[in-house]
Amino acid sequence: MALLYNALGVAGLKLLKLLCAGAVVTLLAAGLAETGASIAAQFIALAAAAVVLIQQMQFRPQLFDYVFFAALLAMLARESYGRRAPLWLAVPMLALWANLHGGFFIGLAALGIYSAARATQGIARGADPGRALRPGVITAAAALATLCNPWG
Repeated sequence: MALLYNALGVAGLKLLKLLCAGAVVTLLAAGLAETGASIAAQFIALAAAAVVLIQQMQFRPQLFDYVFFAALLAMLARESYGRRAPLWLAVPMLALWANLHGGFFIGLAALGIYSAARATQGIARGADPGRALRPGVITAAAALATLCNPWG
């Protein structure tokens, strides 16, 4: 953020804020679309999120938390509703997220809860153990990826 401010001043920070807010809303809309809920229900959920974002979109590193969490939720929604999602992207995403803001642990928690739920569902349905294992392996890899930083 300091580099952007030094290069473009306040206008650069405002542009970053606008881009982050747009990304959050777009990613949330993509996640909601995966659920198959009615357009009205999706609109209400997205409008509620947009109202909350108004108060939260400040010139702070938390902007990155919102973008990454929305991206993670979109991927998990896609995977949950029967379409294969590129969950492996969570690994580099969490590595970058951990280096941008400490709120990355929310992403790890969401992945962990999702993995536990998928494993429980798989066991209850007698499904292939490998299918339930995939999110857990990705969660473990993402947790290890958060240890990567420029200082070793």
